Amino acid sequence: MFYFVSNTFFQVMENHNYHVLFISSWFPSEQEPFSGNFVIRHAEAAAKYNKVSFANVSYAPLIDKANLSIIPEIKLFEKQIKPCRLKPLNFIRTLYYYWKLYKKINLEEGKIDIIHANVVFPSSHIALFIKIFTGIPYIISEHWTGYLSANKVKRPFYVKLLAALGASNASCLCPVTENLKEAMQNAGFKNSYKVIPNVLNRQHFFIADKAPDNDIKQIIHVSNLKNEHKNINGIIDVLARLCKVRQDFILKIISDGDIERVKDYALKKELPDNHVKFRKALSPAKLGEAFRASHFMVLFSNYENLPCVLIEAMACGIPAISTDVGGIKEHLTPDKGIIIEAKDESALEDAINHMLDHYEGYDREALHSYSVNKFSYKVVGSSFSSLYKQVINKML
Repeated sequence: MFYFVSNTFFQVMENHNYHVLFISSWFPSEQEPFSGNFVIRHAEAAAKYNKVSFANVSYAPLIDKANLSIIPEIKLFEKQIKPCRLKPLNFIRTLYYYWKLYKKINLEEGKIDIIHANVVFPSSHIALFIKIFTGIPYIISEHWTGYLSANKVKRPFYVKLLAALGASNASCLCPVTENLKEAMQNAGFKNSYKVIPNVLNRQHFFIADKAPDNDIKQIIHVSNLKNEHKNINGIIDVLARLCKVRQDFILKIISDGDIERVKDYALKKELPDNHVKFRKALSPAKLGEAFRASHFMVLFSNYENLPCVLIEAMACGIPAISTDVGGIKEHLTPDKGIIIEAKDESALEDAINHMLDHYEGYDREALHSYSVNKFSYKVVGSSFSSLYKQVINKML
């Protein structure tokens, strides 16, 4: 999901420790305005304690800055280039323009101390290229689900080679979950690891004074609605059956994805309109309001790492039902919700049935505290800053 963040959030900054150059394999563009928005949130967390510049070379049209959510303290340097038919030439041109941006940033913003690459391929070979000529070390944050057994992606040999080369020359690899760390190790990535999770914006995701007291229980689902990933059809199937035995619930679906397709599927499965409502993607403030007005959240994904919506729901004090995929069970313990097996619709129906009657048994304050203590900008930013110090001082 792609959210808009208030520029006032970082009015009070901590002392800058280092000048960090962020680069990312994924970045919002005019064609894909939601791509890599969680990378920007990581950059904002790092900017709480460091000076951060962001370089982006794109073959896609650059996104209008008015539609890009990034705090003003992060200086963004971008270059759009036209792709060539010869892929090797594109590779060389990408390196060339990143090198030009690096020199521009170094000149205008001051000496760069460390590079923070995001998503191993292709950002790591850009970081390695700069390291070869400057000696500047780099770390890599990883979010890609393609290493996971449930979503194993086959890559061409040259991509595997470049990814392995880039990863092995990094000072540290930073997957967002322990599960992703294990998957990367199983894929042959040998290096130092430090798990640093996704981030929570406390400005918008906080607990309400009291829980909603509606007679109709509000269930919330937030995703891109890609069925092979989020299995939204499975949720619709279960609720279409459940509404025949109880009518005290409504599912609120919030998405930047193909809502019309899911509407058609719900109609086909005869899920009544009074049991499902759809809304387009919301600003962070409005999404926080939607969470606080809900009794619990449902995810039924076939694969995940650590969904931002899970930590946002927790911060708003609501429990969740989710599948046991990726790193979710590292945080969604029995005191915070219910874990079920992927694709098990019977288990999902039982879990929703139970949660409709027992959601009040979860400690809202404890859910909120856990999310803040694990995922806040302060906590994640401090973790990155400590790692930068270790790398720069050659302690790894």
